[in-house]
Amino acid sequence: STEMAVRKAVSETLVVDCTRDEWLGRCGAVLERSGFKSVQTNVTLGQIQGEYHKATTWGTLTLTLSPNGEARTTIEATATGNVDNLFALFRSPGRKILDAFKSGMV
Repeated sequence: STEMAVRKAVSETLVVDCTRDEWLGRCGAVLERSGFKSVQTNVTLGQIQGEYHKATTWGTLTLTLSPNGEARTTIEATATGNVDNLFALFRSPGRKILDAFKSGMV
């Protein structure tokens, strides 16, 4: 029998000061500092994606940045985690991935 990993997405929207261009550069650095791998930035789409692999938590994070007025940016963060082990049943891997990004922003 083949076991399939269940992928579960968790999203959160953040509004931050500074322009989208400033955050595009900043977010990539935050992801790398927070332990994300294969970080890719698509400037045209305003998207940054990274992979997260820590102990029992595996998944990806996609950040979509859009301008919000003159000098603010809306960041739509969507984390998709693999729920394929016992630990993930008790704590959302997507939430852990989001928290890793947010704690790196401080």
